[in-house]
Amino acid sequence: MTFLRSAKRVDLKAVGVSALIGGALGILVLGIGGRSIMRVIAHWEGRVPVLTLGGTVTVVFFGAMAGLAGGVVHGLLKSFVPNRVIRGAAFLLLCIAFTWRAVNALLPRSRLLFVALTLVYVIALEVINMQKGDLTATNRKNDLKKVVSTGGCNRFTHSSEV
Repeated sequence: MTFLRSAKRVDLKAVGVSALIGGALGILVLGIGGRSIMRVIAHWEGRVPVLTLGGTVTVVFFGAMAGLAGGVVHGLLKSFVPNRVIRGAAFLLLCIAFTWRAVNALLPRSRLLFVALTLVYVIALEVINMQKGDLTATNRKNDLKKVVSTGGCNRFTHSSEV
């Protein structure tokens, strides 16, 4: 039983779409969510939370970049690992390991908040990609029905203008 596809060709369209979805989710989940978690952590540690425009833009930007990178990794995994469960588990482990290392200076409770945020990102990316895949499969089915109903020819091949 093989868990990997041959590395003949990477589906660049799938990687690009996954990267864009990951970047958008990165802004919403990792960026805005990360900034919110920072505020909670400041309260927990008894510090006065400071909310500045520059700090917020920086955190949202890095959330978008992390989401974009995660989307690229997800798209590449989609190209090489056909089994959805194995692909999802590998992606989840990679994201959690990266997050755990990125916030290693924090106390364990604070680190776990960022890991939970990463889990939300991974689940959202998987759900959106599954729905996108289902829509693509539905479009393929509809295209196949059109080809079958027209006898495999498009309307321009029988036109009198040709």
